[in-house]
Order: sequence, then structure tokens, then C-alpha cells
Amino acid sequence: MVLSFVGISSGILHDFGTRVQGVGADVILQPPNASLLFSLGGAAMPIKIGEKIKELKQVRRVSPVLVAVGTQDGFDMIYGIDFASFNSLGRGFRFVRGRPPSNDGEVLIDDFKAQSRNLDVGGHVRLLNNEFVVCGVVEHGRGARFFVPLTALQKIVGADDKVTLFFIESRGDVPALLREMKDVFAGYKILGVDEYATLMSASNFKELRISLDIIIGLAALISFLVILMTMYTSVLERVSEIGIRRVVGARRGDIMRQILMETVVLTLAGFVLGITITYLLKVGLIVAKPTFSILIHGDWMLKTALIALASSLLGAAYPAYRASRLDPARAVAHE
Repeated sequence: MVLSFVGISSGILHDFGTRVQGVGADVILQPPNASLLFSLGGAAMPIKIGEKIKELKQVRRVSPVLVAVGTQDGFDMIYGIDFASFNSLGRGFRFVRGRPPSNDGEVLIDDFKAQSRNLDVGGHVRLLNNEFVVCGVVEHGRGARFFVPLTALQKIVGADDKVTLFFIESRGDVPALLREMKDVFAGYKILGVDEYATLMSASNFKELRISLDIIIGLAALISFLVILMTMYTSVLERVSEIGIRRVVGARRGDIMRQILMETVVLTLAGFVLGITITYLLKVGLIVAKPTFSILIHGDWMLKTALIALASSLLGAAYPAYRASRLDPARAVAHE
């Protein structure tokens, strides 16, 4: 449970950060107090700020982007872009088939989303309660899954002449560009794209951290209760066996060690099963939802193993103690 939750949340954030890097920009400019998740920021900046950015010495290219979220069957990220400026960043779009949008009723879609939604050029897709025609399919990895003309998205969300952020490409000296921008746009959120990608982790999102703590707590509690009931029942069913062991010379410590070692074996078996299920889930998601990402961290495998072991040993402590305190004579006579 813990590995699956951490893997899915980490995978989504890592994928998001990687796709932002794939845009080809060096710096991102957002409004003050903007969210790291662009879709939560809305349209808070006048597009005319782009002209001021272009005047900076270290700036090569600027592209304004309006971000929205929502399709008819999920919460996919949508970029409203000026195609010419956005396509000029980095290596630009790589078309699998089709062409750029020629009017406000057309949309570009990445190949992963086209595959998962069974869409192709000429197909129709509903975004934010508006019908769009797919004019092109592009390679994934440039920020969003859907790309519509900036003017179209501005009209839909009621954000005329407003954008969510600016992607900025430097002339080669990214640190100099960051310094220049921080001097001119004091108070705005300015991040290098590589730095932004490193911030895409659960530890930087309070709500996600709280959810993770709750999941870990529930997993530890379940582990504790299951082991407690399992080992307690085991002790009750093996009273005679334990009594015989005591009669032939086993000490109380030996009985406790036996119960605790059995608990460790059960915990390890459960951990291996949990790892297996997590990887099967990952494979299933890749096949069923190619746009969905799950990232399994080695350090979290160790953490979950320690959590499972600690909670299991705690759950087995009372049954082990009870087993060690059984009276040998009564235990042997027990039926």
C-alpha cells in the first residue's frame, strides 16, 4: 500500500518535472506565490510582461503559456500556446503526423495521449466543455498532453490577455539570466527549469506529505493488528506444543524468540508479496495507461520494510510474552 501510493505520487511528479524540462526553456517566470503545479495557478499575469522579458540582455526567446486542466474523462493538463514562440524553444515539436493548429478550433495532442484515448488526426476531443479537432499528433515530453491556441484557451477560461507563466530560453548563460530576471522582476517566482524538476517531489507538497503520513500510519496499524491477531491465535492453537517444549527444557526466552522469529518470517514473506504486487501494478499501468507513471524508489523499499518489521514485532510482542508465561504442566494437559 505504501509503495504503491509513494510510487504513483512520485511517478506523477517526476513525469511532470521531466516534461517541463522537455519544453526546452531554461527559466520559468510565475506570479508571486504561484504553485509549483502550474494548473493550480490560474491566469495571473498580463501577457504584455513578455515584451519586457524580451528586452533583457540574456534572453534569447520567450513563450507565454496559459495552463488549464480538464477533459471529458479526466484531469489532463492543457497548454494554451503561441505556436511559433513555443515551438522555437529547444528542439521544437516533433510531429508524428499532422500539422500545427491553423485556427482556434484545433488542438495538438501527444502520442501517449493519442494512444490511450484512441485519437488520431481528424478526430474530435472535448476539452473544458469545448469541442476541438485534432490537427496533429506530436511526440510526448513537452509539458502538456494537449496544446491549443493561446487565444482559444484565453476565451474559454475568461482570461483575455492573461497567462499563467513564461518559458524563457537564455543566450547560454543561465545563472546570468536568473540574476538579471531577479533584479528586474523582484517578487515574482523565478526558477531554473532544472531546479524546478528537482522540486517535483512529495516532500515539497504539504497536502501530499500529510496524505503519505496517513497512508504510512494506516499501513503500520494494519500490520500491527494483523500480526497481533495471527500470532495470538497461533499461540492459543499451540498451547500443548509450547508446553512440551517447556517440559523438555526450553526456556521462556526460547519461546519468545520462536514466536518473534515466526513473525519475522511472515513479515518478510508479506514484504516480498507486496513488492511483487507493486511491480505487477506498475506493469499493468504501463499497458493500460501509458500516460500514467509509477516510480518505485529503492530507499522507500527499505523504509517500508523497516516499518513493516517494526509494527509486526510490536504486534507479536504480547503473544510472544503470553506464550512464554504458559505453565508447562497445564499447557501439556491442554486439549
